[in-house]
Amino acid sequence: MRFIRGPVIGALATCMALSSTLTGSAVAGAAQAAPDARTTQTAFGLAATGYGTRVQGGSVPAESGRTAFSIIACTKLAGLEKRNQLAGVNLEGVRVKGISTQQKTTRETSARNGKAVSARSLTKVTSVGVGSAITGLKISGLRLRTRAFHDDRGFRTEREVSFADITLNGVPVLNTGSPGDVIDVPGVATVTFLGGRSQRSRTGARVSAKGLRIELDGTNTVITVGSAFSRITNKVPAGVLGGFGRAGNARVLDGTIVSGKLAVQILPCQGTNGEWIRNPTARLALPGTLVIGGAVGSARGDQFSKRKAYGQTRGKIARAAIGGKGLVIKAIKAQANVRKDGNRLIKTAKGTSVGSITVNGNPRSVPAAGQTVNLAGVQVTGRKVVRTKFGIRVIALQVKIRGVETKVNLGEAFTRITPN
Repeated sequence: MRFIRGPVIGALATCMALSSTLTGSAVAGAAQAAPDARTTQTAFGLAATGYGTRVQGGSVPAESGRTAFSIIACTKLAGLEKRNQLAGVNLEGVRVKGISTQQKTTRETSARNGKAVSARSLTKVTSVGVGSAITGLKISGLRLRTRAFHDDRGFRTEREVSFADITLNGVPVLNTGSPGDVIDVPGVATVTFLGGRSQRSRTGARVSAKGLRIELDGTNTVITVGSAFSRITNKVPAGVLGGFGRAGNARVLDGTIVSGKLAVQILPCQGTNGEWIRNPTARLALPGTLVIGGAVGSARGDQFSKRKAYGQTRGKIARAAIGGKGLVIKAIKAQANVRKDGNRLIKTAKGTSVGSITVNGNPRSVPAAGQTVNLAGVQVTGRKVVRTKFGIRVIALQVKIRGVETKVNLGEAFTRITPN
């Protein structure tokens, strides 16, 4: 670990790549053939995610979920692509600009390794500023790339983390950016350069890449900048489990705030061996519009045989204050359940509930499924359930706030099992 305080003068390479591979893994950045233009079925479960920033702890009143979050959940299809982007976010002295994320599943052929099936993720950040433009740290051209894949040599991974330029107090920083390096910006934050992890076995491979961890001075706030993740597995006897539990999804349609998805927990393709896995987020605040506390996304599932499997996802919120007009909703929970029993899929919303609704402390009735009521200038719609061929999606409550063009789903869960 190298700890840097104050300016360090020197030249930095145009692109400083921190590429990591496991034994037997391909070299990061190796040229690959173009993916098939059409969507095709594979024998593997594939997943990929990415985000720009994530805030944990402290009291930063801004996006505390994952910004520019994009995901290809669990699928056996090659040829899929997802994208997301965000112009920027300002988090108390930390300015992040130009976030973009992209995920792909591909099937390609190379002369060296034959046919390959891949889950790919790419996250790019134009710039990260910590402190002022004159007396602070600036990191430009952050790029994270992951690939988990299977070819004629088995399961393998690739990972890249790179920066185009790093300056401190306007002076180029020399020989830093390796995983574990630390730069202190006095009175503002401590910045740690991350890296990632790779894992492979006979049944699959997974790889992650992380950019920066920024710990704000005088608070308990930690900001992660840049994440990419890819996974592939053949451990899907009954089919591909998929879906997510998330606390909510806020959209401010005038474009001033994009909160996106809050406390998202993905259900892995193969399940979780029956154990609940959780992604909590302490607080989300959209000034004058929405304050959410105690947000948790959860998921679990298992595959017992070719004929039996199950998946469950939950999105929970302890308390939501909406519209700044005294509307408070407590104990929100959405739950989506799918069970495979032979050739049958049983899909239910059992476990979905709302504890209470008050306006200025006065109790109000929770609207029935699909019913819309007006409370303190806010449209509140009761439970929404949509069943698809292989799954079920549940929204515990949906609110629309007049005047600011905001739509918020409170408590969301989606579960599916795509049979082999």
